[in-house]
Amino acid sequence: DDSFYEEDEVFYVKLSSNVSSVVIDPSSASTNMSITNDDTVILGFAQSNYYTSEDDMSVTICAKLMFGELKTSLMAQIFIQSGTAVLSEDFKPDASVQQITFTSGQSSSSKNNTQCIDIPIVDDSIYEGPVNETFTVLLQAMDSKASVQPSSATVSIMDNDSENEFGFAKSSYVTTEGEGPLQVCAVLISGTLVADSTFTVTTTDGTAVSPDDYTALVSQQLTFTSG
Repeated sequence: DDSFYEEDEVFYVKLSSNVSSVVIDPSSASTNMSITNDDTVILGFAQSNYYTSEDDMSVTICAKLMFGELKTSLMAQIFIQSGTAVLSEDFKPDASVQQITFTSGQSSSSKNNTQCIDIPIVDDSIYEGPVNETFTVLLQAMDSKASVQPSSATVSIMDNDSENEFGFAKSSYVTTEGEGPLQVCAVLISGTLVADSTFTVTTTDGTAVSPDDYTALVSQQLTFTSG
């Protein structure tokens, strides 16, 4: 009774005699004996949380042999699922399901007890807020005798883009009384909008007084559209 995770094994028992008068039926002269493996291994993610930045370009996810020793190969699958970070928009794995293989001889106590995949991260120019976007990876062994714990991990992507900055196109405007309406412009100074942004513009009297010198703006709406 060893402690190795291995395939079910077979050995053979053969009946023979050195007495010539003994007749053995060839159809029942041998039999197969099967030994069912009762040992298990435990796989799991090396970390329950992974952190990366958009400009890291990729994140490495590792599954680890947590317990046991292999005398045969063991395959597992890593499933990659969107969260607030969206597949193909924020990260682009080669496939949403990827296969890894632990090889014979690997054990939980050995230095080479991990199998890893790299998931490319999209470095966009869109400000996505102060809260990290996340996606999930799930680990599943392809043999029911192998346990998985922990079976899931969260990947957090830190945004490297600046917050959208708005302002007036000029710090001061000059006009004369006879020129008619004065056009004042607001601009997106930096960033890329992923949603419409609406602002309210109001005027405040200085030495020029409304309504004698100008027509006041009260809650005038300006909307910048996404994209």
